Amino acid sequence: MRSTTAISRALSHPETVRPAFQAACGTEDVVRPAGSRPIFLLWLPGVVAVVRDENRQVLLQCRSAVGLWTPLSGIVEPGETPAAAVAREVQEETGMRVEVERLAAVTR
Repeated sequence: MRSTTAISRALSHPETVRPAFQAACGTEDVVRPAGSRPIFLLWLPGVVAVVRDENRQVLLQCRSAVGLWTPLSGIVEPGETPAAAVAREVQEETGMRVEVERLAAVTR
């Protein structure tokens, strides 16, 4: 896990950051805008919450920037577990307190 200092440095100077891993195709995770220097992507762990009611309906939120309905999601804070991140994101987005029942997947 990266330290907060490393994350801050990476966000302020992305050109100095090497990707934490290579993409599946074997290429670097880098954006090369035409006519400018490459920008190395900083991969941050994220979580997605599937919140269901007693009728098994799934809670969605409307992403106003694009007008799409999506599950609640967010970024895991440094030192935070995925379960704690899910509970925090749901509370921040809806005001509801939830208990995480199970972890569905961890992927790269």
